[in-house]
Order: sequence, then structure tokens, then C-alpha cells
Amino acid sequence: MPSRSAVLALLLLLAAATALFAPPLPNPGSADEQMLAIGRDVPGFGGLFVDARGGIHVYVLDPARDGGLAAKALGPRATVLDGDYRFDELLAWRYALRSLLSFDGVTTLDVDEARNRVVLGVEPSLGAEARAALATRLTATGIPAGAVVLADIGAVRELPADRATAAAVAPATVQGKFRPAPGGVQIVFSGRFVCTLGFNAVLGRDFGFVINDHCTEVRGEPDGTAYSQGIPGDGIIGSEVRDPSFITEGCPVDRRCRMSDSAFARYTKKNLGVLGRVARTTAQGDVEGSLRVSPPGSRFTVIGKAPDPLVGQQAHKVGRTTGWTAGEVVGTCVDANISTNDVTLFCQTFVAAGSGPGDSGSPVFARAGGTQARLMGILWGGGTHPVFGQLFIFSPLSAIEQELGALKVN
Repeated sequence: MPSRSAVLALLLLLAAATALFAPPLPNPGSADEQMLAIGRDVPGFGGLFVDARGGIHVYVLDPARDGGLAAKALGPRATVLDGDYRFDELLAWRYALRSLLSFDGVTTLDVDEARNRVVLGVEPSLGAEARAALATRLTATGIPAGAVVLADIGAVRELPADRATAAAVAPATVQGKFRPAPGGVQIVFSGRFVCTLGFNAVLGRDFGFVINDHCTEVRGEPDGTAYSQGIPGDGIIGSEVRDPSFITEGCPVDRRCRMSDSAFARYTKKNLGVLGRVARTTAQGDVEGSLRVSPPGSRFTVIGKAPDPLVGQQAHKVGRTTGWTAGEVVGTCVDANISTNDVTLFCQTFVAAGSGPGDSGSPVFARAGGTQARLMGILWGGGTHPVFGQLFIFSPLSAIEQELGALKVN
């Protein structure tokens, strides 16, 4: 008969294993939370995605048994697919694998709703020896081997703040001076670097704008970074007042983690910005769109916030470098390692569309008919995918508001 100490040790091991595979609660409103909510109504639910025509495709473990409930929850036109794993299982395994984000060559970690699998992204150049070591680590977790896919996904890069030069500014474009300033136009910080003003908002009693954390002087602390708009010497319009610190809970070894690449700047005068407006350029593109704003008052009207998008839905952005681009959402709630530093961002959204240096901070939104839009978040990075090509990456509103607080956007 085992000793009392042996039994206690076994119970502790079992408790640790249970904790390992029990995910924390996802962000309110996140794609993961939406999936878990559906799973509470549909037994055996394994995730869903949307096709180009807006059709819903849903995985369930037993289509004969669970397909009717899926159709009841999602509509009779939902296409039921044969899944191998429940979404809540995949999500728990994703959380359990977060420590692997400290492994050299790992780029992303995601529950891929279109594949009913956990996908661990690695750099295509990762050698055979390193891949074998990673596979050994995966086996040691006890997670079913078939549930995790290794995929070649290029390095995730933070879009650098472009250099500001007065000669490069075209006044009839999103690089020009706007009063009052809408989202999607150029801002300048440190007197020499340009990013994109995300969106105007009210945070508590402050009226200001949401920007990227990496478009501040010091990341993870409110240092009062000053912003001008248009050319570098155009006068200060606002300064940073909120910039959440990095988190340690669940963060891989030797990494600094956040839920969003966001900060908040307060306008020096309230009439310098306008709530609920994003600059609307003359043409949309996949990789590069128009920078021209014509007529000068052309705007998208923000009518509210969009839920975090699902795989297959469309997302648009307006930035000072590549203008108005749009594409299909190809990854939701992706944990992403930034290749050029030690920062890991949890639960980010990947879109198959173009972006470039200086687009950091671009407002991301869903079209809502005509010139109306619903905000989704702000862009901060880019990358490449072997199937989808060029990507832009953004922090969804659920993550931004978790860190900054509730925002009034219209």
C-alpha cells in the first residue's frame, strides 16, 4: 500500500496536470470567448470559420449527433464538418504550450478554427535538429500528437516608425495636416518618427487617441511622449497618459508580454480631434491602397465597436504609408513573438493584407454599409504566411480595453 507521502505527491502531480490543461478565462468579447460560448450550447463543438460568401462552417465531434444542435445555434445553412477535438480542449492545450514561445525559432501559437488544430508556427529556416528538439518538448507535454501542427510561418515583425521629413508630406493625403484630426492620419513623435493615429476616444474624463505602445518613447510606462500631426514642426496636439506595464503571468521565460500594443494620448485641446471619424481615402487595395483624401473631408463614420472578428471575415485599415487596405482574417487570438525584440503579444488578429513602416497604429475596422464602420482595433505589425502571403497584424478591441479600460469611440 503506498505511503501517505506518496499519495500526497501523486495528488499534487494530478492537481498540477489539471492546472496545466485548464485555461484561464479569455478576454471578454474575444474570438476565443465567442467560441467557448458556442461550445456551451453545442456538445462536441470544435470551432468555426466563415467562407468568402459569408457561409459558416462548424466542426463537431459527431455530426450525426451534434449537427442538429449546431444548425439550431448557428442557423440551418451552417455547414457541419467532422472534427477531432473540442474547442475547449484545443484552447487548454494552447495555453499549456505557451512556454514553447521561449523556444528559438517559434513565431506563433494559435487554435486554428479552420483546421480544428493547435498550430505552432516556426520560422521556415529552423533546422532539422531544432525541429526535432521542439517535437521532443511537444511529446513530453502529453498533449495528443495529432492535435498540434507545426507550420512554417515567417517571423512576426513590429512595423517600425518611419522617419519624418517635411519634404515627404503630401498635404492632400493621410500624411498631411488635419484639423480636427481623424483616425488613420500621420502622427509624429520624438520630433522625427512617424506612425498612424489609431482612433479618437474618451477614456475616463480624457479625450484623446489610441496609439501603439511601440510608438512611444518608453514602452510599458506613461512617459508623456508628445505628438504632433502632419509635418514634424506642426505643433504638439497631445501627449501620452496611459501605457500599461508588461505582464508576467503566463509569460514565457525571457519574454515580456502584453495583451495589446496600445497606449493612450490626451489631446492638448479638445477641438484638435474628432470622435467617431476615420480618414477615407479614394481607393482600397489588397497590398497597397490610396493615400489621397478627396474631397478633403472624406471620412468613415464610426458607429460603434465590432466584436472581435472570426476567421474568414473581412478587416480594413487606413494607414499613413500604405493607405486603405483590406483582406480576410486568417488568424484570431494568435500568440505572437516579435522577432526583433523580446516582446510577446497574446491573442492578436492576423489579416491577409498589406502594410508598411509608419502604418503602426492604423485603425482597423469592419465596413457597416456605405461610409459607416465599426472599430475592431489597431494595427501594429506584419509578416508573411506560406498560404496567405503578406499579413498585417492588429490588437483587437477586447484586448485594448482590457488593458486601457473602457473606451467611448463614437
